[in-house]
Amino acid sequence: MINLKKLRKKKALWVSVIVTAVLILTVQSAMATTFSGGRPSAVFKAFYDSSVSSYGYGPHYDAARANWNVTSGSVDITTQSNTNN
Repeated sequence: MINLKKLRKKKALWVSVIVTAVLILTVQSAMATTFSGGRPSAVFKAFYDSSVSSYGYGPHYDAARANWNVTSGSVDITTQSNTNN
């Protein structure tokens, strides 16, 4: 009888964990295509200061941009050569 109660508690705990994980993943993916702050889209231009190149961070920045672009098909982060929009 005691083992049955423990088994039910474990099962309830695992079901709760799975449901929570599914909800968190669903909300995160839904928010990846939600834009706020008055922006009509998620197309951004990134400017790299000369220090990015001089310290050798350029490839890391490029990889981060590429990874973000792949993560959400609605996001497009490109580079620009000056600070003007």
